[in-house]
Amino acid sequence: MIDTSKYEGHTPAPWKNEGGNIHATNGEHIADTVLDMVIPQDEAYANTQLIADAPLFLAEVKRLSTLLNESNHHLKLMTERFGVDKLVEMIEWDKTRRGLND
Repeated sequence: MIDTSKYEGHTPAPWKNEGGNIHATNGEHIADTVLDMVIPQDEAYANTQLIADAPLFLAEVKRLSTLLNESNHHLKLMTERFGVDKLVEMIEWDKTRRGLND
């Protein structure tokens, strides 16, 4: 897992990529990137766009981490209540009901 706490306090999204200069929409300067000729221009643009989208990726990692933790919690509760064998039986029954068996 990624320790997302090290990103606390970053400039909020959205960020904009303006020719390799990354700015927040409030005008705050985030970073300058170098768009040199060492790598193809489309690759350099994609790299700067990745930087500009960093706050969006961070938000998605946090959302998915929360979802995973909640799912693990519910799975633990169900395992404690029904046992693993009964859970597997329930999953197989549901797959058959939905036509998902191979």
